[in-house]
Amino acid sequence: MKLIQISAGDGPEECGLAVAKLVPVMVADAKANGLSLNLEDATDWKAACKSSSSRALKSAVLVLSDADKTTSTNVQHWLESWIGTVQWICQSPLRPKHKRKNWFVDVSVFEATRELPDTGLRFETCRASGAGGQHVNTTDSAVRCVHIATGINVRVESQRSQHANRKLAKVLIEHKLRQLGDQAEQERNQQQWMAHKQLERGAPVRVFQGERFLPR
Repeated sequence: MKLIQISAGDGPEECGLAVAKLVPVMVADAKANGLSLNLEDATDWKAACKSSSSRALKSAVLVLSDADKTTSTNVQHWLESWIGTVQWICQSPLRPKHKRKNWFVDVSVFEATRELPDTGLRFETCRASGAGGQHVNTTDSAVRCVHIATGINVRVESQRSQHANRKLAKVLIEHKLRQLGDQAEQERNQQQWMAHKQLERGAPVRVFQGERFLPR
């Protein structure tokens, strides 16, 4: 199983629009190449935009669920055609007079190599609402998984069975926890840089001088 993340990074909201527009394009292209790609998680740019036609996304995570059943060469070739920076050339639909017309998003792939243990997780079953065969809306196959310590949660309904949805939910939670750790490290580095920039040169609490760095 491979996770594909599309991210607007630190770009403006137009990049978030590009993320939202890219999701169905990638899903359709995967299908045309005999692959099954499903959107499993998305972070909205603004909470109020979930039902908007101009919905922008900070990021989206898609799952290439049948990658192990398909010729690895075909999967790798398809991934290589997408992974990297994707450019969107368009006059801003949000700021018509804005001069910039180039917007960039990042497409990255992650291997789902580790599955979290059930300890520390809470599972809830619910009725699936999307396409998924005759069992949709007749059985509680969808799964909502909550990481109790952080409150991070995902809802998965793309797989046919509750067991498969539960397994995928744990993979997605692990991915979110890894991202949370990376973000915390970035914030620490940013704080260190800001502290460096805010250094007060006119009010030292201690002074040293000379090559021997002796206190003055």
